[in-house]
Amino acid sequence: MDQIEEINTDLIQVKNEQCIVLRTRDGKVVLTNPDEIGLKEWSASLRSTLKCSHELLSSLAKKAGKIYGKNAIFFQKKW
Repeated sequence: MDQIEEINTDLIQVKNEQCIVLRTRDGKVVLTNPDEIGLKEWSASLRSTLKCSHELLSSLAKKAGKIYGKNAIFFQKKW
């Protein structure tokens, strides 16, 4: 989840199919499912998981900053 930067909130049309587009540091990942309801559930779950993941990593960075100092190299990341 730390590689994912953004998940589109709306389904995107790719090759005549509804898709979820995940934007990563290196490019994009396109997910599709023939069941549109399932696809919408995937999208909501992925966005929720991404938000929780970023919050967790952010809190870890704050804790590491308190323990190792604010200039700790291994947790300097912009969310």
